[in-house]
Amino acid sequence: MTTSRRDFIRASAAATATAGFANLGMVGSAFAQGSAAPAPLAQLRILCGFPPGDTMDMVTRHYAEKLRGTYANVVLVENKPGAGGRIAVDALKSAPKDGSTLLFTPSAMLIVYPHVFQKLSYDPLKDTVPVSRISDIVYSLSVGPMVPASVQNVTQFLEWCRANPKLASYGISAPGAPFHLIAESLSKSTNTPMTAVAYKGGTAAAQDVIAGQIPATFSTPSTVIEHYKKGTVRILAVSSPTRWPHLPNVPTFTEQGYPNAGDLDWFGVFAPEGTPPAILAQANAAIRKAGESPEVINGAKAISLVAATSPSVEEFTRQFKVDYDRWGAVVKSINFPKME
Repeated sequence: MTTSRRDFIRASAAATATAGFANLGMVGSAFAQGSAAPAPLAQLRILCGFPPGDTMDMVTRHYAEKLRGTYANVVLVENKPGAGGRIAVDALKSAPKDGSTLLFTPSAMLIVYPHVFQKLSYDPLKDTVPVSRISDIVYSLSVGPMVPASVQNVTQFLEWCRANPKLASYGISAPGAPFHLIAESLSKSTNTPMTAVAYKGGTAAAQDVIAGQIPATFSTPSTVIEHYKKGTVRILAVSSPTRWPHLPNVPTFTEQGYPNAGDLDWFGVFAPEGTPPAILAQANAAIRKAGESPEVINGAKAISLVAATSPSVEEFTRQFKVDYDRWGAVVKSINFPKME
């Protein structure tokens, strides 16, 4: 994120509104300063880069329900799965800069992909602008019936992979995403061959793990939590610094001797670059209000996430830049090969 963008975001909330956002000029300025809120938009289109039923889709729909009637009278979720979430980001570039189209996405598409792909059809620093975080997330390593029941921790799983190199694979929903980097880090640091198998969503990968088609998946816990409760999969580790509150019996990677295997991550909301500051402020405020609702909080908890929003556009912009640089350093440290 360049200094000019941060200055732009901090600019007066009285900036000129776009044509599609009725009466935002004076009302939007007052709203950004803490006065009366503007009337809702006629319609909001939310872009989601993953299929219905996937973790990102579920989080998106929790927020969409609470934004209906407050931010926009009609809220539509448009799923654009494929290419590891890149299709939805690309679609945001040509969207109106009036707050009527927002992207709900995992962080990876914007802070990791620029470091791991040879070429992207978008530049997150030039084509998008941060609005708010919506959820804190962790990643997990889960195994299914293909892996013997005696395998109960990360070390034992890695030992099984080394003993069964032809079977040592894992499912991921987005190549180059943080959970892929976690897996690659484990593979290289422990000299354990593992092959990534890409799916259109985490749910599809989890289903193949349960069916015994692949041994493991690196994903968000939400994609396997119900199967974990039933005992059909075993979650061996989570990436949070301390135990995740929704999985208190699952040890972290750090506890098991693998401190470099990830950290907390987030899902966030972005608008097209060039969206006026007043509109960004309104979207941020509406998302914060939605994130405080019991429906969103409990909905996140039900899928092992934590609802968490940003207090301002500026704060999320700072976090975006820090995490963008942090993941760039991670990619460099493990010599992750650039993907096409």
